[in-house]
Parts: sequence; C-alpha cells; structure tokens
Amino acid sequence: MSSDIAAITGEVLLRLDRGKYPIVCNISNRHIHLSEKDLGILFGSGY
Repeated sequence: MSSDIAAITGEVLLRLDRGKYPIVCNISNRHIHLSEKDLGILFGSGY
C-alpha cells in the first residue's frame, strides 16, 4: 500500500511541476473521485 501512495504522490508532484495542468486535490480517508483515464494512469489499465 505504501508503494501505491508513493506512486500517486510522485504523479501528483510531476503534474504540479509541469504547471501547465493544475490539479484540484481534495483529500478524504474514505473515498476518492477519479476519471477512468486517471484511474488507469495511477493503478494500471483495467483496474
């Protein structure tokens, strides 16, 4: 699980560094809202 968190954190930091595509980030310890595209990027195709 910590490797998942590290991967997500890395992706967020990469996107923030680009500066071109701002990310709105709302955090909850219960759920998350992701598009299918972002879900595939973060957790792999078909997740």
